[in-house]
Amino acid sequence: MPQNNYAGILDLLRVRISLVPPGEEAILKETELSKEFGMSRTPIRQVLQSLEREHMLAIRSGYGSCVLAYDPEERSQSFQLLRDLSWATARYCEHVKLDQAKVIEYAAIAQTISSANVRDAESYVTLAGRMILLHLTEVKDPILRDALMSTFWRVLRWRADDVRNDPEATWDVFTRTTMDIRDAAETGSFYKVMQAIAGIGDDFVEQIKKAEEADKNNLSIVNG
Repeated sequence: MPQNNYAGILDLLRVRISLVPPGEEAILKETELSKEFGMSRTPIRQVLQSLEREHMLAIRSGYGSCVLAYDPEERSQSFQLLRDLSWATARYCEHVKLDQAKVIEYAAIAQTISSANVRDAESYVTLAGRMILLHLTEVKDPILRDALMSTFWRVLRWRADDVRNDPEATWDVFTRTTMDIRDAAETGSFYKVMQAIAGIGDDFVEQIKKAEEADKNNLSIVNG
């Protein structure tokens, strides 16, 4: 399969999987994807295997490639893991300098996000995915890169659900955080980029904890 086709289908399926609500499952079948993309099952299987390595789905023989549902309890854990891995990446990549082309690309993505007219879940996932892949180009250690990639996509599936539930508020946060990342990138330091992402992850963890505490208090009042 030509590399551009492979990469294009991989990106498209990443977006498609990220749009599956966290509480739901979905099945991707080789035969159906082969028809959709007009190619044999072998290259499609290779794409699905890549997605399995990224922990975006689980391949089950005779059943298909399954996008699994998440337990609601995993939401907070996912953001905590992103925060911790971002700090680990920042330390590992402390001396990595961004070239000017990368700085410009960060700025371009941030501008596209801030000026977007369509603020739906698919647009969110597509633009956030572009920024995720831009981050990952600077992480050379394959173990750290794979762990960070898997965590980014998991968090993105949760955030896509937030867009569906409250698009304006979620997109406003998205705009602010990508501007923070853009500003960090303008220093030329990838350490500062990952430091900014870790800070964003920390903010999300605190928000989730407050929401969970509020839910517990409300439940106590109802049961009281």
